[in-house]
Amino acid sequence: MGTELPTILEPDGRPHKMSDKEIEIWTQLLKSYPPTVRAGAGGTAISSVSFGIFVVSNKDVSDAFARQTLGSDTPQGALVNAFNAVGLNAGVGPANNQLTDSKLRIIVGSKP
Repeated sequence: MGTELPTILEPDGRPHKMSDKEIEIWTQLLKSYPPTVRAGAGGTAISSVSFGIFVVSNKDVSDAFARQTLGSDTPQGALVNAFNAVGLNAGVGPANNQLTDSKLRIIVGSKP
């Protein structure tokens, strides 16, 4: 999520050119989010389960996580499974395309 404006696509796949008003609205919205959400937690948090730890990568693995098939053969899956194996409540955050393939972001926030 961060504080960068999202890229909105037109139906034909071209990037949408935002008006000044749209930019103002998105900027206010992004600044209103708590730091953990701006870092990537939340958004596609699976079901109503609240996680204290989110692991974010540039890949969307939320579907695999929802089916509880997030394998330990990926760094993100291995880390989430390791946290959960020792009793920490970890989940995956929404994909963040600003991260490279070799980076993960670990977000630790207070559980509601």
